[in-house]
Amino acid sequence: MKVLLQNAFEAWRNAIYYHEKMEQGFLTLQYQKGFVSALHNAVELFLKQMMLDQNEYGVMQVRNLDQSGKHKQKRIELMRRYLNAPDLNTFFTDLKNNSPESIKFFYSIEFSALIQHADDLIGQQAKAMQQALKLLKDLRNNETHFYIDADFLTESDFCLLHNFMADFYEVLLNQNLIPNAMLYASETPDGAQKLITWVSSGYKHLEFTTQKWQQFSYRDAVTQNPLSKEIADKMREVVLISEQKYSADEPFPALWITEHIWESMHGKMEYDLIMAMAVTMEQQHRFRICQDGETDGLYQYRIAVDLK
Repeated sequence: MKVLLQNAFEAWRNAIYYHEKMEQGFLTLQYQKGFVSALHNAVELFLKQMMLDQNEYGVMQVRNLDQSGKHKQKRIELMRRYLNAPDLNTFFTDLKNNSPESIKFFYSIEFSALIQHADDLIGQQAKAMQQALKLLKDLRNNETHFYIDADFLTESDFCLLHNFMADFYEVLLNQNLIPNAMLYASETPDGAQKLITWVSSGYKHLEFTTQKWQQFSYRDAVTQNPLSKEIADKMREVVLISEQKYSADEPFPALWITEHIWESMHGKMEYDLIMAMAVTMEQQHRFRICQDGETDGLYQYRIAVDLK
């Protein structure tokens, strides 16, 4: 039994979900953070599963092995059993079934060290993936532990990670990490070789077979969403509220979406898309949208939403 696969599958499926939403124009920070977090989680789990499959003992260590205490002998014995295990998947399966309390003594390799093993785990494709792996490490570190700003997950970053997902999916198929799936070469009419994938219906949600991109535009993703025009039309007819009069100090007004606009919408998905539209338009110096709030004493503005 491959002990990490179910966890990895869920993370990979979440990465695909957030990727699809962003590709459709849902480009708020919520979706950007979700994409980075899920993809990082999936890649980490799949790489660790590869290490387990190859009996790479560096994937895990026993905590505080050199420290004294009542559990020292147990830690030493666990480490001895671990290093002598002929199959690490079986070792951790048996440990979970027969001595679940012992799992707490182990800790796994960190992502920064893990990606140094990529060459051994993935093979020649790893060199082409190193830039994306380092980017994913940095993005995840920043969004989890430190500071992010408007440059978090830029268009070029998202394009690079999209292409990485396509390459990494091939690796998953080649290493039989997607059950009941096949990757094979087929000759096209012009004599070229084309890779074909087949996945059983139970694992279709794990497929990532989209073409690689040369570039990606956040603005195009927002404006090409079929809902965008409908929302823009509704917003053109709505009087919105601004915190202050338009002035030289404020190159574009800050707009509050009043509660009644939501009554003509269908729910959260439209809200998310409006926020994505706001981010896109703000970057184009057109307007800024803020969430609903107090309106007493605020100035009213009618806006035009330009999606061209």
